[in-house]
Amino acid sequence: MEQIWWKHISKAAFLIRKIADHILNGQSLLLSVPESLPWKEEMIELIRDKLSEENNERCLREFDCPAQDAGKYLLEEYCKREKRSQYRAGKSIAAFLAQSDGIVLNSSNLWIHNVLEEQLDDWCSFISEYHKNVPAQSQHAVFVLELREEIRIPKGIGGLTHISFKKLIEPFDVYTFCALSCTDDGFTERERMYLSQTVSAVCERDVELCAYCIENGKAFMQNPEDCLQRILETKMRSNGQPFQFQFDLEQINTKLWESQIKILFPIIEQYRSNFIKRHSASIKEALPIQNAFGEEITSPCDVELGMLVALAGQGYLQLSRTEYGTLDAFRNARNTLAHLKSIPYEKVNQIINIEC
Repeated sequence: MEQIWWKHISKAAFLIRKIADHILNGQSLLLSVPESLPWKEEMIELIRDKLSEENNERCLREFDCPAQDAGKYLLEEYCKREKRSQYRAGKSIAAFLAQSDGIVLNSSNLWIHNVLEEQLDDWCSFISEYHKNVPAQSQHAVFVLELREEIRIPKGIGGLTHISFKKLIEPFDVYTFCALSCTDDGFTERERMYLSQTVSAVCERDVELCAYCIENGKAFMQNPEDCLQRILETKMRSNGQPFQFQFDLEQINTKLWESQIKILFPIIEQYRSNFIKRHSASIKEALPIQNAFGEEITSPCDVELGMLVALAGQGYLQLSRTEYGTLDAFRNARNTLAHLKSIPYEKVNQIINIEC
């Protein structure tokens, strides 16, 4: 699943390329990512691979943001003792490190995980000061500050580029991932469309949660709430953390309804259109008729499902019991959706698998 996301979803692959390009160009970054960032280890590994393809002399070093200030930490961790001893107060640590020869820092790409909001100003100030003091044409460190999407980005971030996962990745990218991941041979094309739409709508931008729901596709379509509950109780994110999905039945039902409007309404309308074509002569004999708003209907193509059911009940349409039952089921489904309610799966299954 992670290969589909990071290699075959264009915006996700572009994110990796964009981060790698900035690092290769010597540009430090602020990277805003959500708690639900999918398959983070795979993302960093792919970035590492791209860096190695073009510059295999610089390694990508990762560490969690330390509690101490940026300058003191880097001086202690990335500068040998004999070099540290040359540092004197009165010169900023950032300037000292930027102008020092032969230290590990200046030949490294540093990925700093989990930068907190209260630490951000310190790190931005250090990086800005560091880059200002790097001698022309000299090798220098590149920094990637990884922080949560909800953290505000301060003004004047000292030449750092800001990249936001949330601003780059759109709902359509998540839907595309679901569609590409839905490979069960037992599904029809419409079932794949319905499953991809409902999963991406309910799980929103949580791609890893989408992956588990797709893996349990039939169970999800039959009962999304139960399927989600089991996943949340038994599965963990790739980073070992529990899912943070807000289980709200009303919101889930709203997302299901929105998805059903997108997928089922066109099928219902196609059924109505084809039904009218099959029974056009009989419908014409019953016209003109008035709809529920008192408007006169003179063309068969304007006759709605409810009116077709009424015409059948009045004997204008000679239908078999099966055909009448299907017509009435489609009428009820359309009315349910029109009243902002979702349709139970057995009705959904009837609609998406009917030969219109």
